[in-house]
Amino acid sequence: MSARLMDGRFSEGFNTLELLARVENFDDRLAAAIRSQNGAGAEVAVEAMRDALLGGTNRQFLDLVEERMTPDERAKLLAHPEVIDGMFAAMRQHTLFQLIQGYFNKPADQLARVNELRHERGWGILDVWLIEAEKSVPTWPKGQLQIVQLVPYLDDVKKGPKGYLRTFHELWQVAAKQQHANWRWDGYDKANPEKLRLLKGIEHKPGLRWEVIDLGCNRNEKPMDVRNPDLSPHAGILAAAALHPEWIKAMDGVNVPYVFVPGYEVSVSDEDSWQDVPRVHFNRGDRGIELHYDWYGIDYSYWAVPSFVRE
Repeated sequence: MSARLMDGRFSEGFNTLELLARVENFDDRLAAAIRSQNGAGAEVAVEAMRDALLGGTNRQFLDLVEERMTPDERAKLLAHPEVIDGMFAAMRQHTLFQLIQGYFNKPADQLARVNELRHERGWGILDVWLIEAEKSVPTWPKGQLQIVQLVPYLDDVKKGPKGYLRTFHELWQVAAKQQHANWRWDGYDKANPEKLRLLKGIEHKPGLRWEVIDLGCNRNEKPMDVRNPDLSPHAGILAAAALHPEWIKAMDGVNVPYVFVPGYEVSVSDEDSWQDVPRVHFNRGDRGIELHYDWYGIDYSYWAVPSFVRE
C-alpha cells in the first residue's frame, strides 16, 4: 500500500496520510478512497480527509468562510494575518457576542445601567445596595430563557405613588424608550391600588435584588393555575424588559414567547375585579413593545407564565 500511496497526487501528502491513519475517525470509507488514488475516488479522499481532520462543525465553519471570501481576499489574509485581529475585534462588538444567548445583558452591564438610571431618574438607589449587589451575583442558569435579573424596588413617594406602583411605572417607561414604538393600556396610565396590585402574599420591599427567572416556562398554562407568591415574579419581568431590549425584540411567540407578569393583578372593571394579569408583547409590525392585560384563566402556546428558578 505504501508504494501505491507514493504515486501520483498523494506522493506529497504521505506524511499527512500517515498521521491521518492514526485519528479516531479514520474509517473504511477513507481507506478505500485513498486506495482508489485517482478519478472520483481521489476527490472523495480529499473530502474524507477534511471530514476526519476537521470534524463536522469545523468543516461547516470553514465552508461558511470560504463562501464569503474571494481567493484574492484569502491570499491577502494569509499574507497579513494581523488583519484577522481586527476582524475578530469587530465581530466581538456585535450584539450577538456581547449578550448572553444573544438576548440578555451580563450582570456587570446590568449593574452599570442601573447605576446610570438611579441618577438619571432619581430612583433613590443607595450606594450600599449597589455594592452589595456586586458581591452577590448568582450563577447564570443553563436554560436558554433563564436569566439572572437585577431588580430595583423603589420606595414610596410622599403624597405620591406607593413603591410598587412607582416601580411599575418607572420600569415600564425605561423599557418603552428602548424600542422603536410603545403602547400600553390606558388603564395603567392612572394605575392606583384600585387598578393594579401585587398578588396576595407578595410584599414590596425597597432595595436592589437579584432574581433568577425563567422567562419561557409554563406555556399553555393558565396564570391562575401556576402563579403563587413564592414563585411569581412581578417587577422582575419589567426590569428584564427595561434592561434587555434585545429580548423584547426577539419575541415571536414561537422561539421566544410573549410573557404574562404573574405577580401583579389587574382590575379592569367591577364585574371581573382582579381577574386579569398584565402581559408584555412585542408588535413586530410596529416594532414596538406593548403592555396590555388578559384574563387569568386563559392559556396560549405562544405565551409564557414566568417563574422564579429555585435551586
